[in-house]
Amino acid sequence: MLGAKMKYVVFDGYKGEQIIIFPKIIQHSVMADNVKDSSFGGMRPISGGFVVNGVCVGESESLRMKSRGDEDTHLIAKLLDLDIEEEIKLSDTRKPITEVQNKNKAKRDRKKLRK
Repeated sequence: MLGAKMKYVVFDGYKGEQIIIFPKIIQHSVMADNVKDSSFGGMRPISGGFVVNGVCVGESESLRMKSRGDEDTHLIAKLLDLDIEEEIKLSDTRKPITEVQNKNKAKRDRKKLRK
């Protein structure tokens, strides 16, 4: 997909739905096969596509699966421990990140913004 930097596959497994985001150079089916094999068949792909500006779109030709749009996009927020609604409300008040932050620092910064 033009403009996409990353691909993704959503898996259904023993801990519910999980999204894995990976570079576009890797084929969807290769990633899905590796995850399925490493989970001893416990995770099966249910959707796939591309991540463009933080939104899941398109389809995976190698998996023959389409993106589920918002449903898949919400899994990215869950993966990154973000609240979608909060992200929308606070997007104008956040300063751009100029340094690499670890997950704990990012959580502390979000808590400060909520107060």
